[in-house]
This record gives sequence, C-alpha cells and structure tokens, in this order.
Amino acid sequence: MSLEKNKALVRKGNESINRKDLTVLDEFMAPDYVDHTNQLNGREAVKQLYTKMFKDAPDFHRILKT
Repeated sequence: MSLEKNKALVRKGNESINRKDLTVLDEFMAPDYVDHTNQLNGREAVKQLYTKMFKDAPDFHRILKT
C-alpha cells in the first residue's frame, strides 16, 4: 500500500472518531483486538472506552500530524 493510501486511511479513522462515529472501528480493527495499555479485549471494549471518553470529555478531539 502506498504512503498516500496509508495516510488517507489514518485521516479517515481520525475524522470518524472526531465525529464520534465508532463504526469505523469495525472496518479498521480486528474483532479480537487486544489493547495491552488499557487492558481491553475486542473492539467492543474499545468502543465502550471511546463512548466513556466522549461522555467524560465532550470536547475530545484527535489531532493528526502528518
């Protein structure tokens, strides 16, 4: 995959998260994803984390530097 295609995928993911559209995780993340930092198993757990983050920090916004 080209560098530009990779950048486009990362932008799509960040823009979706910033719109609070977590359906993008179904496309980008394996169902059995493991996040060792936050002790999460599966993309549903990641969605729950983001949902809590959006509630706790309504102004949450991911910044992408390229």
